[in-house]
Amino acid sequence: MAVLSTIQVPGMSKETYDQSTVQLVPLVKQQPGFILHAAYPSGGGYTIVEVWESEQAANNWYNNVVRPASQQANIPDFQPEFQELSNVATP
Repeated sequence: MAVLSTIQVPGMSKETYDQSTVQLVPLVKQQPGFILHAAYPSGGGYTIVEVWESEQAANNWYNNVVRPASQQANIPDFQPEFQELSNVATP
């Protein structure tokens, strides 16, 4: 079942988000189970939402790619929150 992943990153600026996406967005598009990525500024940081085919697929991405890249960029660690989705419609 598909899941919605929500990550809050306090203190992340638009510039930091934009810099991270240059490297990560092309990679996430190739990840097994990836469906959608979106982000927006919120509460003095950034909120990142993604839709994945499974929580395991999302966690593989976060643990193997995103966390190491975040550590190198001095971005605070994060804990994704997952919600099972009843439906996902794509074009």
